[in-house]
Amino acid sequence: MAPVETVQIDLIDGSFAENLTVSPLDLVNIEWGRLQLDVHLMVDEPMDYVHELVAVKEQLPVRAVIAQIEKMSFQADFMEETKKHSWKTGLSLDIFTPLEEIDSDSWRDLDVLQLMGIESGVQGQELKPYLFDKLTEARKLI
Repeated sequence: MAPVETVQIDLIDGSFAENLTVSPLDLVNIEWGRLQLDVHLMVDEPMDYVHELVAVKEQLPVRAVIAQIEKMSFQADFMEETKKHSWKTGLSLDIFTPLEEIDSDSWRDLDVLQLMGIESGVQGQELKPYLFDKLTEARKLI
């Protein structure tokens, strides 16, 4: 069995979804060892959290920053800022957010596409079969 290399942590602000999890500052005292960290921003304005991640960049082994686009003001700014810090750039779409919400220029620099199989922030849901149609559509665009 191959060792685990990457952990994804969801940062939820209590506004994008009713849940409230951790902030980037809460993560700095964790001993990550050789693990890399993918941060999924389920927040009202992802750029605010990117700036928080930059502030603790030397203390966290961030590999990728993935943000929900539903509350993102400017995809190009988000992608430019994450790339500037040598992080993989990811966009995440809620189950009912169409792929067309991804700016055409964003596809070129996108490293991670995350498609939610449920409505963000609501626990205990069953996987929505619509996800598989969306995956098929996404493969045609990549």
